[in-house]
Formats: sequence, structure tokens, C-alpha cells
Amino acid sequence: MNLPLLGNGLEKPWELLLIIDLFLGGVGVGAFLAAVCASVHSDKYKTISKIGAIIAPLAVIGGLISLLAELNQPFRFYTTYFRLNPTSVLSWGVWIQTIFIIVALLYAILWIMDSNESTRKALGYIGAIFAFIIAIYHGLFLSAASARDLWESALTPVIFLVSAITTGLAVVLLIASFLSKSGEVKEGIAGISKHLAGFVGLELILVLLNAVVLLNASVGARDVMRTLVIGDFSFMFWIGIIIIGLLIPLVIELFGIYLIQDGGAATTTFIPLIVSVLVLVGGFLLRYLIVTAGQTPPLL
Repeated sequence: MNLPLLGNGLEKPWELLLIIDLFLGGVGVGAFLAAVCASVHSDKYKTISKIGAIIAPLAVIGGLISLLAELNQPFRFYTTYFRLNPTSVLSWGVWIQTIFIIVALLYAILWIMDSNESTRKALGYIGAIFAFIIAIYHGLFLSAASARDLWESALTPVIFLVSAITTGLAVVLLIASFLSKSGEVKEGIAGISKHLAGFVGLELILVLLNAVVLLNASVGARDVMRTLVIGDFSFMFWIGIIIIGLLIPLVIELFGIYLIQDGGAATTTFIPLIVSVLVLVGGFLLRYLIVTAGQTPPLL
């Protein structure tokens, strides 16, 4: 199936490079939101905030590089800046992501230099707004690019937003787990773990709810959803995303939170590492499934 890409007249199936862009972009904006929220919450999460601030621009830039590689003529991408279409979600997305990268880079530099706290906070609030918009935009990007029943679900942008937060928290948690000798970092890990458990639970509910909604929607939506729950993609959906990417991390996190509250925080160093890897795998598979299944003919 051929799909229009960025409105540049090129047509080709969307494949792995676009999925990487959506994944890294989600990780980046999620990490930025984690950094800002942690810095606002308490000074004791300073290291956690710095980790998220540094990851954010690098991940989003990596995603855009992947998207450029997906284009047949990536060097024509710059023309998008001079052809702003106010009615195009894709056109707005290019500018929003560019502004976010600039803000996120400045925010990361100020964290690395550990200076100018007032300017850093201001940049954090501005960047958080753009991060929130980008996370939703990733879902709108698909529905605006082509009429596909799976992509046009009203819950798709919400799922992308929550998944961006979970993967962003997960990558911060992953890196922080290697720095867990510090008491400050351990306390930050405990705080992130609680929030990650909540967002993973929310994402699990949203993904299952979206499946139920689509199975009871139009014939086209029902058919494409059947490919996910009982068709060619059912193993990836149930085992890869629901169980490995969401359910197991949720159970492990809740168990870890119980240990921490019970005074066993010192024994849970391995938990953030396991959980973060599983959540990141689930987040990537979620985007892979949405993009790939959206381009696959439904079951007959």
C-alpha cells in the first residue's frame, strides 16, 4: 500500500525508519516532561531532571534524522519550512518539533552548566508545552496523512501521549538505575517508579479500551482490529505489548513500590532496569504495530 509522505508527492509504504522516528520522538518529549516535572517537584530530583534534559533533544533529533532517511529525497526537507500550510498537521509538526529541539537544547545546556535557574525553569515550562503538543501530534500525524480506520481512532493521539510519557520515564529510569549508588538518585528512582506504574496502568487501559471501541465501530475498523487481536499481529499485540510491555512492568513496579514502602529499597536495584527495558520494548512494538497494521489489508 502506498501512502503520501509529508505531502511532497512521494508515495511509499511507511516502514521501520518512520517507526523509529515516532519512538525516539516519544521518548524525547516524555523524558523532557519527566525532567521538568521532577525539577518542579523537588530539588532532591536534580540528577533525574538532568538525565531527562540531556536525553530529550538527542532522542528527538535522532528521530528526525531517521525520518529524513525515510524520504526518497531527504535534502528537500528544508523546503517544508518555506511552504507552511496552516491547514496541514504535517506542516505545523515540522515547525513545532524544530522549536522544541532548540528549546530542549538550551534547557539541557543550562542543566549541564548548572546555572541560571530562573531561565532554565522558564525554558522548561515553554518546552513542556511543545513536548505535550508533539506527543499528541504523533497520533494526529498518522490520521492526517491517510484515511485509515486504525489511525483515525479518537484514542490514538491520547495513546501516543501516554506512551510518550511512559517511554520517557522508562529511559530516564534506565539510566538512573546505573547511577543508583547515590542516595539522591535512589530517592528519585522511587518517585519515578510510582509515576511510571500509574502511567503504564493508564496506557494498558487505553490500549484495551481502543481495541474494544474499534471492534464495535465500522466494518473497516472492526476488520483491521481483528488483525490485531486474532489475526497476524495477535502475538505481538497480546504477548509483546499487553503482557511484556505493559502488564509485567506494572506488576513488577507495584511489587517494587511495596518493597520500598516495606523498607526493602536496597534490594530493588534490579527492578528499575528490568521495568524500563520492558516498557521501552513495549513502546516500540506499539508504534510498530500501529504503523504496520494500519497499512495491512484486513482479514477477509
